Amino acid sequence: MSLFGSKSSLLTLRPRLSREGSILHINSSRRQVAIDLSRRNILIRKRKFFGGWEETLLHVDELSHLDYGYKSHGTSWGMSFAGFGRQDEVEWFTISVVTESRETHELCSFFGEGAVFTGWSGVLLGDDSSWDVSGTQEEESRSFINELKHLLDLPLGKPIEQMVDCVPCPECGRNVAIYAPKCIYCGKVFKDPESS
Repeated sequence: MSLFGSKSSLLTLRPRLSREGSILHINSSRRQVAIDLSRRNILIRKRKFFGGWEETLLHVDELSHLDYGYKSHGTSWGMSFAGFGRQDEVEWFTISVVTESRETHELCSFFGEGAVFTGWSGVLLGDDSSWDVSGTQEEESRSFINELKHLLDLPLGKPIEQMVDCVPCPECGRNVAIYAPKCIYCGKVFKDPESS
């Protein structure tokens, strides 16, 4: 986004989403996913390079969490007061499930035109226009991952226990970081800040 921006869903490539009874279908050109909410199974069919399909069947109870990935690539470069840099980009937002054994399985991705704020300097010094139109991939992917969170009853991102060493809080029993000064859930203070 140069100075001003707007959004258009026409600039976003998204998977086809549909629902038949208790089965949620997520389809793209290279991936077909069927989430059976009653059986709590996820069937992922991924197109192989030389034809055919590779299938993976997961049970929701085997899953640790949902993962939300982002990456972008510059499509236009130019000068601004900040120096040489991106003036436009494309963005990918990827939604995956992660198993307890830390295997990641991509469900779908949302791809589209992004925006970079270059300000007046990008317009005056570079080839950037004053108006930029971007896609709705960020909003659509966030909406969908929030829906999946509720349907699958899975957290978004790694649970804290997988990221740091934890101990149960003596007050509420929930796991908190071993060096935390207080419980993030109930507020119980473990260490006196003055004694540190």
